[in-house]
Amino acid sequence: MIDNMYDSSCGWSDLTGFMSEGWTPKTPAKALPLTLHPFLGEARRLVAYLVTRRDLARVRNLLCFDGDNGLLAAALCQQFTNARVTVVVMPDALAHTEEIIATSGLAGRCRVVAGTPLDPPTAELFDYAVRFHNLYSVRKFTANSLAAIASRLLPGGELCCAHWFCLEACETVPGGMRDLDKGMLTNSHQLCHVEQFCKCLDEAGLINAERDDLAGEYGNTKLHFAHRPASA
Repeated sequence: MIDNMYDSSCGWSDLTGFMSEGWTPKTPAKALPLTLHPFLGEARRLVAYLVTRRDLARVRNLLCFDGDNGLLAAALCQQFTNARVTVVVMPDALAHTEEIIATSGLAGRCRVVAGTPLDPPTAELFDYAVRFHNLYSVRKFTANSLAAIASRLLPGGELCCAHWFCLEACETVPGGMRDLDKGMLTNSHQLCHVEQFCKCLDEAGLINAERDDLAGEYGNTKLHFAHRPASA
């Protein structure tokens, strides 16, 4: 992990550039071995939580916006054996994600497509959708991104969002430095204003928004759930 921070693909190797508005990686990020990936535990915990939350055995078509190069999609396929999963990753993560899915023996049930959090690359409708640590890079356009994925849900379908949120007053008090570990892992700032996220889901046309905490190595991941109206 420390060696990767010095690589030119990591923003922390050049903090002046990283903090600028137009920063982009100079080279594609190096892929970590699966066993060292910082989101491996996150993915496993989220799937275990979803098992206890509701009966996902009925889900047949699942959309996953995966911020960890397919780890969550693979875990979802392994747990929910009747579901076909479409996993969306950034274009520069496509090859590595395909490798992860193939290595897991899930290529027949998991389709990997390139896209962005703002533009679902499919016109297909899904009965369940998950956003996993992938909104950070577009956090200024969260409302647009949620509306885009809401449009891909079947009537009655559920959306689950799993992300880190910053501490209160992160931009004005020294306490914001306590979130530095998450920033180093995501090459970005966490989402802000957790108290407003359910409202964002409502504005995206979803209903019955609720939230919960999922404890992990880096503190609590905030889980948000909402449904597309059954009459939509």
